[in-house]
Amino acid sequence: YLNKNDRIYYHNIFNWGGQLDGFSPVKSTYEPNLPCVSLWSLFVIFGDGRVPLCNIDYNNRYPLGDITNSSIEDIWRSSLLNRYRKLHLGNKKSDISICQECNVWDEGTENDDFLSDKYAQDIKLQTKLL
Repeated sequence: YLNKNDRIYYHNIFNWGGQLDGFSPVKSTYEPNLPCVSLWSLFVIFGDGRVPLCNIDYNNRYPLGDITNSSIEDIWRSSLLNRYRKLHLGNKKSDISICQECNVWDEGTENDDFLSDKYAQDIKLQTKLL
């Protein structure tokens, strides 16, 4: 294909945090050892008000709260979510089973570096905010 194309892009199919039965992604990964960006950039609310850890936690195995009982700000700044953030920042995301198998932020080619490069520059700031 290379003789007919300038470049080839590829990406491993993500596995919904290891929740897909019988599916194993390619074991080699291009993921830098960075915390997941979802913990600082994403807030999911189910139709009934429950708030899961992230968009991959579709079964709400890691509930953060419920907006019918708590404010969005309280959940976003909660000690529970901050504990998950600290695990990621401390290279211990594998302590969270859904994160252990997750490959959503794996990078397929050198052309996808912008995500991790930009994010890695902000890690020190994120650490200070906890």
